[in-house]
Amino acid sequence: LYFVDYSTIEELSMNEFLIFPNPFAERFNIIKNNQALNSIIISDVSGKLIYQRDDIDENNLFISVDLPNLASGTYILSLYYDQSFKSYRLIKNINGCKNKYQLR
Repeated sequence: LYFVDYSTIEELSMNEFLIFPNPFAERFNIIKNNQALNSIIISDVSGKLIYQRDDIDENNLFISVDLPNLASGTYILSLYYDQSFKSYRLIKNINGCKNKYQLR
């Protein structure tokens, strides 16, 4: 289970997407505002495609991405929407993650 600190609501209104937890162990989540998200792409730092998802329900504001078999490391998450995209550094850490979004 995850909880989102209410202070992140303002952050979401200033940005199109919230990505958490990051680093993640098996799953991370995307919360989007009203942007129509067309595609989620994850690549390694060399540019090799690792994951692609194009079947995103535009009415769903919460998207969960499960990657339990992905090796630990740094990846690039690209979110394509309208005629633009945003990229984020995404860190997979299979040794456990501790951050403000994870319940203890």
